[in-house]
Amino acid sequence: MFFVITQICKLILMGSAFAAGTPSVLSHLRNVEQATLQNQAQTQRASLNGWLENNGGRLRLVVSNNSPGEFRGIARISLGGSEEQKEIGFVSLTLPGQEISLLQITGATPSGDHYALAIYDQRGVRLFFRIAPLRSTSDPTPATSIALRPVQPSAAKSAANSSTGNSSPIPASTNAVEFAKVATGIQVKARVLAGNESNESIILSFELRAQRPISYATLSISAAKLKDQKPVSINLHSQVDFKLPESLESNTVNYTITSKEGTLLAKGELDLNVLMAEDSVTVKDIRLDRQSYQPGETVRLTVLTEGTARAGFRLEVSVRDAQSQTIFSDQKTIGADETAGSFDFLITLPGKLSAPAIFEFRILDAETGLMFDSGEREISIVVGKSPNQ
Repeated sequence: MFFVITQICKLILMGSAFAAGTPSVLSHLRNVEQATLQNQAQTQRASLNGWLENNGGRLRLVVSNNSPGEFRGIARISLGGSEEQKEIGFVSLTLPGQEISLLQITGATPSGDHYALAIYDQRGVRLFFRIAPLRSTSDPTPATSIALRPVQPSAAKSAANSSTGNSSPIPASTNAVEFAKVATGIQVKARVLAGNESNESIILSFELRAQRPISYATLSISAAKLKDQKPVSINLHSQVDFKLPESLESNTVNYTITSKEGTLLAKGELDLNVLMAEDSVTVKDIRLDRQSYQPGETVRLTVLTEGTARAGFRLEVSVRDAQSQTIFSDQKTIGADETAGSFDFLITLPGKLSAPAIFEFRILDAETGLMFDSGEREISIVVGKSPNQ
């Protein structure tokens, strides 16, 4: 309904502009449409794709940003064999919207026959993951040189923060779930949830408890340029949700709760990296029992995960052929009390199959639907040859 009303308003404005010959109305309309597109770009999760290749003995990264807005983050690179790849470093990325970038990696040479590529946003959230053969090519197209930096023992999130200039360590005393009680008896618990619109939207949810009822208060949040507030009344317990833009410039969100008279009732600081890490499950590796397969054979594939989720998680997997037709799908749900970190799948390939086959996965919180991780691995298909050749 909002979309229909918006389109009607646009037609009325355009009709008025042409009737009155007023260019300022058209200019205003263009500004409104541009602002709408920018707002849509901010609320959508970045859509990325990429691969590594051996281009004439040099390592080249090809990455596309299919989102309308600029993307900033890092790419972590691993090289090795089909069963295991060793991480060699990471590069900082600044990718214009709707463009493909050719990046020549300095400080590294191609080695092994497989690679693993993981791309993280500025908050350290992994948005893209792929394991595939390192293919050789000879392409004279100029590429932008980009330096490979060594990966420190710290987690990927720390590396992502360093690319934005935020190198301050998270204090050991930080507790992302419970915050200090104040004289009013208000307790604040924060969680990151999935939005109602899709698994890709993110909501910062506050659960508020008070020893006595509080009416007509205001909960305000701020993070860099983001500022938002909502009315709240706490009758022993209350929940308030804020939808966060995907392009949030800061990992730190400050909040305050003030009474209707303006008295400060509670305040605190949240680190989104810590909040997301508390409930986070990611794929550590995807292993195959052979280097390649023929059509009609059975693939034994193992997914290794790491991390925990208080409500459990769901692993959804599928395999598609070169024509993007789904040839296999399955899912496994892990309860909160289970500790499984290895999942086996038996995939029978169709007798008629063109190369390659792509294995895809998604990991979601079993309670909220928040997507923790997603990615893919290429299954090499050899037609008319022995799979061991």
